[in-house]
Amino acid sequence: MARIRRNSVKWKRIANIIIVTAAVVALYPLLTDFYAWYQQSQMSRQYHVAINTNNSLAAAPDEDESPALDPELVWAMLEIPEIDVKTPVVKGTSQELLAKAPGWYTETALPGDGNTAIAGHRTMYGAPFRNLSKLKPGSTIRLIYDQNTYRYRVVEVALISSNDWSVIKDVGYPALTLTTCTGNDEKRLAVRARMVQEE
Repeated sequence: MARIRRNSVKWKRIANIIIVTAAVVALYPLLTDFYAWYQQSQMSRQYHVAINTNNSLAAAPDEDESPALDPELVWAMLEIPEIDVKTPVVKGTSQELLAKAPGWYTETALPGDGNTAIAGHRTMYGAPFRNLSKLKPGSTIRLIYDQNTYRYRVVEVALISSNDWSVIKDVGYPALTLTTCTGNDEKRLAVRARMVQEE
């Protein structure tokens, strides 16, 4: 009888471990989303406070100087109205950084100087690029960098090989390239947009 009771307790423990493990695995994507949303809201708030403070200082230069925007935290803001994206962009594309927000490929050009490339998640971590595939030629994108707004119009949406790095190289005109995964390890989605004048 004692042996049956011990076996019963043992199987209950194993069942509990399996249930807890399954719950953690099932909730992991949601937890990454909450983490990314929190990080992005904090970065957006810091960005807007810094910008508003800098604008106030420009209007009233005699006031005490305020800390400038930390470019290591928020490099730019990306807005894609058609798919309801408004997100900070961080400087770099390490896994740690992309878990917070889309990241600028630091080896690419600054906005207006060539091909500016940004990577972001399509699933998990807030999935800021979830609907990138819905963009079409003519869709508009805005990138706010160093208090300047750069406007782009999409010229191409394409599937590329996951090891095709030519997509972030210079293209001969001021461009913005957004990349994200597709769920297929061999392919990525790339959106190429060309800078346009004020609308």
